[in-house]
Amino acid sequence: LILQAELHASTCEVKKAKEKYEASIRSSRNCGRIHDQSLAYELMGDYLSSILENPQATECYKRAHKCYMQWGAVAKANKIQEDHQLDLEGGEIENNQMKHGRD
Repeated sequence: LILQAELHASTCEVKKAKEKYEASIRSSRNCGRIHDQSLAYELMGDYLSSILENPQATECYKRAHKCYMQWGAVAKANKIQEDHQLDLEGGEIENNQMKHGRD
């Protein structure tokens, strides 16, 4: 699914790309594959940032950070936080911009 999302992203199919990123995130979460979920959130954030949907991209990066921390990939989580200047002091991630409220 993540490769399909990346394909749609590369061909400027915004709606299909978003759907596949979201499907990849759901599938990874449902299968307990936190490492895949981390990557899917990060790549979706990169895509959203590239199409100037910055608030949504930031939410994806925050969720990627959270998943990387749960996985134990602290250095990667810190890199995400540094690269995207995330403010993680605010506590819980808002669920109103993303559809993945269980994260």
